[in-house]
Amino acid sequence: MDEQQMEMLKMQQEMQQMQIKAMQDQFVRMQNSCEHKCVMTENEIRGLSRVEAVCIDNCVRKYLDFQVEMQIHMRELQEPAQLQALQMQQMELGRQMGL
Repeated sequence: MDEQQMEMLKMQQEMQQMQIKAMQDQFVRMQNSCEHKCVMTENEIRGLSRVEAVCIDNCVRKYLDFQVEMQIHMRELQEPAQLQALQMQQMELGRQMGL
């Protein structure tokens, strides 16, 4: 494996670690938010009431639905820029090849 391949592998590993950290942070934020909204008592021994459990279920579902919608929206915003970058690369390759 040459130096460039090792650098690419290192970058991929760093990106994966960043994604894992982002997912962990998102989970903690979701847990804290839903717990704050839904858990009415401080008593951890008795467990959740049915109302609290349903509330948490709905909260998590809404939170995850929102995250999916945001990912779709961000992807839609990025697509034109990615397409333009690809077109610029094609034009540059064409220019370099004398086309």
